Amino acid sequence: HQLMYAICVNVVCRIPEDPEYLTCYRYLISGSFGAKLKKLPGGETFVPFWYFTSNATLVASLLLPGILYYRYAWAMIVYGSALVVVCIWNGANFYVEVFSKSYRKDVVERAKGTKPWFA
Repeated sequence: HQLMYAICVNVVCRIPEDPEYLTCYRYLISGSFGAKLKKLPGGETFVPFWYFTSNATLVASLLLPGILYYRYAWAMIVYGSALVVVCIWNGANFYVEVFSKSYRKDVVERAKGTKPWFA
Protein backbone atom coordinates (compact mmCIF):
# COMPACT_ATOMS: atom_id res chain seq x y z
CA HIS A 1 0.00 0.00 0.00
CA GLN A 2 2.70 2.47 0.93
CA LEU A 3 4.69 1.70 -2.18
CA MET A 4 1.62 2.27 -4.35
CA TYR A 5 0.89 5.51 -2.49
CA ALA A 6 4.44 6.77 -3.04
CA ILE A 7 4.35 5.88 -6.74
CA CYS A 8 0.92 7.45 -7.22
CA VAL A 9 1.68 10.69 -5.36
CA ASN A 10 5.25 11.16 -6.57
CA VAL A 11 5.21 9.73 -10.11
CA VAL A 12 1.78 9.12 -11.65
CA CYS A 13 -0.30 11.96 -10.19
CA ARG A 14 2.49 14.26 -9.10
CA ILE A 15 1.31 16.74 -6.47
CA PRO A 16 2.62 20.29 -6.96
CA GLU A 17 5.09 21.73 -4.47
CA ASP A 18 2.50 24.35 -3.54
CA PRO A 19 1.95 24.35 0.27
CA GLU A 20 -1.82 24.35 -0.29
CA TYR A 21 -1.57 20.75 -1.51
CA LEU A 22 -1.04 19.24 1.90
CA THR A 23 -0.70 15.46 2.16
CA CYS A 24 -0.31 13.47 5.35
CA TYR A 25 3.37 13.01 4.57
CA ARG A 26 3.99 16.74 4.07
CA TYR A 27 2.05 17.63 7.22
CA LEU A 28 3.90 15.18 9.45
CA ILE A 29 7.35 15.95 8.02
CA SER A 30 6.90 19.68 8.55
CA GLY A 31 6.23 19.28 12.28
CA SER A 32 8.10 17.88 15.25
CA PHE A 33 7.78 14.33 13.90
CA GLY A 34 9.77 15.37 10.83
CA ALA A 35 12.45 16.94 13.02
CA LYS A 36 12.81 13.63 14.87
CA LEU A 37 13.02 11.72 11.59
CA LYS A 38 15.78 14.03 10.34
CA LYS A 39 17.89 13.09 13.40
CA LEU A 40 17.78 9.38 12.49
CA PRO A 41 20.63 7.78 10.50
CA GLY A 42 20.75 9.06 6.94
CA GLY A 43 19.55 12.53 7.82
CA GLU A 44 17.46 14.49 5.34
CA THR A 45 17.81 12.02 2.47
CA PHE A 46 16.33 9.06 4.38
CA VAL A 47 13.29 10.90 5.80
CA PRO A 48 10.85 9.21 3.36
CA PHE A 49 12.26 5.80 4.25
CA TRP A 50 11.92 6.43 7.99
CA TYR A 51 8.42 7.89 7.51
CA PHE A 52 7.17 4.84 5.60
CA THR A 53 8.90 2.47 8.04
CA SER A 54 7.32 4.13 11.08
CA ASN A 55 3.94 4.25 9.33
CA ALA A 56 4.11 0.55 8.43
CA THR A 57 5.10 -0.30 12.02
CA LEU A 58 2.15 1.67 13.39
CA VAL A 59 -0.30 0.03 10.99
CA ALA A 60 1.00 -3.45 11.84
CA SER A 61 0.77 -2.78 15.58
CA LEU A 62 -2.81 -1.53 15.21
CA LEU A 63 -3.89 -4.51 13.08
CA LEU A 64 -2.33 -7.15 15.34
CA PRO A 65 -4.98 -7.03 18.12
CA GLY A 66 -7.77 -7.50 15.58
CA ILE A 67 -6.07 -10.59 14.19
CA LEU A 68 -5.56 -11.96 17.70
CA TYR A 69 -9.22 -11.35 18.61
CA TYR A 70 -10.34 -13.11 15.46
CA ARG A 71 -8.13 -16.16 15.90
CA TYR A 72 -8.29 -16.67 19.68
CA ALA A 73 -11.59 -16.57 21.55
CA TRP A 74 -9.88 -16.19 24.92
CA ALA A 75 -8.21 -12.94 23.79
CA MET A 76 -11.57 -11.50 22.77
CA ILE A 77 -13.15 -12.62 26.04
CA VAL A 78 -10.36 -11.00 28.06
CA TYR A 79 -10.62 -7.78 26.05
CA GLY A 80 -14.42 -7.70 26.26
CA SER A 81 -14.32 -8.39 30.01
CA ALA A 82 -11.80 -5.60 30.51
CA LEU A 83 -14.06 -3.21 28.58
CA VAL A 84 -17.06 -4.16 30.73
CA VAL A 85 -15.06 -3.68 33.94
CA VAL A 86 -13.82 -0.26 32.79
CA CYS A 87 -17.36 0.80 31.84
CA ILE A 88 -18.76 -0.30 35.20
CA TRP A 89 -15.91 1.47 37.01
CA ASN A 90 -16.49 4.72 35.10
CA GLY A 91 -20.24 4.57 35.68
CA ALA A 92 -19.78 3.94 39.40
CA ASN A 93 -17.30 6.80 39.68
CA PHE A 94 -19.80 9.11 37.98
CA TYR A 95 -22.54 8.27 40.45
CA VAL A 96 -20.23 8.56 43.44
CA GLU A 97 -18.99 11.94 42.24
CA VAL A 98 -22.47 13.33 41.47
CA PHE A 99 -24.16 12.10 44.62
CA SER A 100 -21.24 13.06 46.88
CA LYS A 101 -21.47 16.65 45.59
CA SER A 102 -25.17 16.83 46.39
CA TYR A 103 -24.53 15.21 49.79
CA ARG A 104 -21.75 17.69 50.61
CA LYS A 105 -23.96 20.58 49.54
CA ASP A 106 -26.77 19.24 51.72
CA VAL A 107 -24.48 18.85 54.75
CA VAL A 108 -23.08 22.38 54.33
CA GLU A 109 -26.61 23.82 54.14
CA ARG A 110 -27.62 21.96 57.30
CA ALA A 111 -24.46 23.03 59.11
CA LYS A 112 -25.18 26.69 58.27
CA GLY A 113 -28.72 26.24 59.59
CA THR A 114 -30.47 27.07 56.33
CA LYS A 115 -31.93 23.57 56.17
CA PRO A 116 -33.24 21.50 59.11
CA TRP A 117 -31.45 18.28 60.02
CA PHE A 118 -34.59 16.21 60.33
CA ALA A 119 -37.52 17.15 58.18
